[in-house]
Amino acid sequence: MESFYLISVLYQKKLRALRSLPQFIRLCGEYPETEILIFDNSEDAALLTKNREEAKRCGISYLSAGRNLGLSAAYNRCLLELDQREKDRASSGGAPFEKGENAEGDYWIFLSDDDSLFSMEYLRNVRESCLEGREAEKASGGERFPELRAGMVRSLRGPLSPKKSYRLFERAGDFVRAPGHYRGLYCINSGLCICRSLLRELGGFEERIFLDMLDYWLMDRLREKGLDRFWILPGEIRQDFSGASFPGRERAERRYRIYRRDFQLYCRITGRSRLFSFLMLFKRRLRLSYDEILHRVP
Repeated sequence: MESFYLISVLYQKKLRALRSLPQFIRLCGEYPETEILIFDNSEDAALLTKNREEAKRCGISYLSAGRNLGLSAAYNRCLLELDQREKDRASSGGAPFEKGENAEGDYWIFLSDDDSLFSMEYLRNVRESCLEGREAEKASGGERFPELRAGMVRSLRGPLSPKKSYRLFERAGDFVRAPGHYRGLYCINSGLCICRSLLRELGGFEERIFLDMLDYWLMDRLREKGLDRFWILPGEIRQDFSGASFPGRERAERRYRIYRRDFQLYCRITGRSRLFSFLMLFKRRLRLSYDEILHRVP
């Protein structure tokens, strides 16, 4: 059985702030070879110590660089750690994967934001589908099965992910509303489950992108490589972004500058036009101003 790792990156938050932590712990108890890995991008020494101690109490794997590496670099650090862990298991005779095609140590990673809430139905469906997918490959003589799993995510504003296209003005029909097999979707990171072998073909995550648009960069790269076959699974997922409540003008401006840098870089990497970049950032700016006005209303 291939290993299954639930990965979440924290920044300046307590480990217990991970909304789906109870569900993750429960899933680990239900399925063998299922583990939680936390990468802590926090910079506060006292917080890092508390989170490390809490992770140890909960039996959770914990990594930290003592500074904020960004989301993409944190993911890549996790992959390096897990690659080594799989090699160590193989050399000790306890490998969870089979030899041959999986000689490098294939495994599944499940990405989660700290503010995502996953139902047990969705988590179980993802875990079962990873097992079923490999069995289907064996039964078909090695035909490649979809190596991407995702769910239908809702936020306070309505449907959020997956989308069939990425454009300036979204339409109701852009969102996937039924489980099934799809190609060419745009999914957010949180709730995405991806096979390690797929990420090897991409060379890992793009570390020039610090935080935002990493998910859409990944979707574009998968499409370029013809590896964009998704299995959309049932089960409730709620995503309430940390920026959903207006954090104050100074913090909002700082957050916008990070987004703007990453978005402009994403557009350059993926060949999006300058006009598209300008209009999308203008739209984002308008939303920020609108949210500020709303929170001024008594």
